[in-house]
Amino acid sequence: MNDVKDRIIAAIEDRSIHRVGRLASEMIGARPDDKEAILAERDYCLWLAETCDECLGPAQDGPL
Repeated sequence: MNDVKDRIIAAIEDRSIHRVGRLASEMIGARPDDKEAILAERDYCLWLAETCDECLGPAQDGPL
């Protein structure tokens, strides 16, 4: 992939990983009926970060 696309994908991966961390802290004080939505968003962000990592390949190992 070209350099610009790689940087965009790496930025998406980084933001997704940071969002997972923020969602984890939101879980602590969340109401029980909000936790399902938080977990769903966390799962999506994890999937997105893993997909970006796979797209970057072994030459651009990300944090996952």
